[in-house]
Amino acid sequence: MKNYHIKRVNPSEGAGRVSVEVHDGDKRRLLDPRPSQQVYNHSPDGFEFGYHGSGPAQLALAILLDFTDNTRVSRQLYQQFKADHIATLPEEGGIILGNTIFNWVSDNYQQE
Repeated sequence: MKNYHIKRVNPSEGAGRVSVEVHDGDKRRLLDPRPSQQVYNHSPDGFEFGYHGSGPAQLALAILLDFTDNTRVSRQLYQQFKADHIATLPEEGGIILGNTIFNWVSDNYQQE
């Protein structure tokens, strides 16, 4: 299951300098913001976390799109996911486990 390792690349450079490494078994890759920006472009400058804003919204949308591979689910849930998981990350970042995302989506998704 995918896990998301979120950290600041160069904290002294400020906003937009956030890296998200996706761990999927033995595979590692960086999370690309472009697919989420095609759905809704909150932050052309990239990801952020630790507050309620456009960069954290972009990160929440990107993680949900990557994890669920479902635009409809991601659009419905990303603002609440931001509030529950992205805005609350500490300054140094953290890891969001796939099990956490799976359980959270299961508890929060309402089919229309």
